[in-house]
Amino acid sequence: MRPNTARRIAAVRLLASAAVVLSYWAMPAHAWSGPTGTLVQFNFSGRDPVEVDLFDQLTPITVTNFLQNYVNPGNYNNTWIHSSLQVATTGVGAIQGGAVYNNTNILSLVPAASPINLEYSRANTAGTLAMWRTSPNAPNSATSIWSFNAVDNSGPLGPGGNSTNGYAVFGWIVGPGLSVITDINSLIAPDLSAFGSPLFSSFPQTSTSSFSPVVLDSIQVLKTHAAFQNPYMSVDVNNSGTLSPQDLDIVLEDIALHGIHAVSGPFSGLNYLDVSGDGLVSPADVLAIVDAFNQLVAPVAQPAGLGVPSAGPLAIVPEPSSLVLACAALVGCWAFSQVGRRTRSAAAR
Repeated sequence: MRPNTARRIAAVRLLASAAVVLSYWAMPAHAWSGPTGTLVQFNFSGRDPVEVDLFDQLTPITVTNFLQNYVNPGNYNNTWIHSSLQVATTGVGAIQGGAVYNNTNILSLVPAASPINLEYSRANTAGTLAMWRTSPNAPNSATSIWSFNAVDNSGPLGPGGNSTNGYAVFGWIVGPGLSVITDINSLIAPDLSAFGSPLFSSFPQTSTSSFSPVVLDSIQVLKTHAAFQNPYMSVDVNNSGTLSPQDLDIVLEDIALHGIHAVSGPFSGLNYLDVSGDGLVSPADVLAIVDAFNQLVAPVAQPAGLGVPSAGPLAIVPEPSSLVLACAALVGCWAFSQVGRRTRSAAAR
């Protein structure tokens, strides 16, 4: 087959995919009945809240333990961040909580429920929430202690790292909360284990002149949501914290490769493809992103009004002709860019 003929076929296939996408742009929405996720909020004393999307489908044992045994009864309320592991000294950048109450008169521990089975399935990358084990070499020993990864700890906290088994990630930060975690992780963390517990070997302090622990006031459940939709900003498909062209590209590429399809199976923790929250990856998701771009003067930052968690999934956006034309233009540009990229790649070989 001549090169020009192959390029023409590739172009036709891509444009056909674009035509399929546009032909279904008016598909009716339906109620979500698939997997759900849980959005929770960590409220640190004197600091901005940190919102975390729990992986209900990916790690059901861990999420159930976290919510039913500790969050819902309020067992994490008024507790200390008792440890801040720092890369310079431990090779790990993380903060830990969920073990000790804020009480300077007596060592008061969070009541531990039965240990849970390890559910390791996702790397301990920056911004993820994991369970900490009571024994590094006992994979099924996690109870109440949780940890936030302030940096990428996927090596040391993965299987074969600091222990044979990895540490189970069961949620990740959505929205701008990572800066709160990295700030706590940067505090001085002296060894205070002589004052009552080996847990205090790296106890973060906000002051160098007095005992000044970091306190977690509470963890509250904000809402449940469609598991494949970002609960903080629905159009932030890659959970980068901002709306960017990559969010649109990810959805377009998925539709081009797989067509319009239902979202099913466990949440992978990689992308939030169902922007509209209707259970499908479809042009409705593309149009929702285009509509969000239309709200921006410069499409590089979080759109005003979309940063606050909503009461439910984002409604299907209105579909005036301007949005349809914008979607068509974007799909067409994307298709031709792919053709151009393949052409350049073939010429380079």
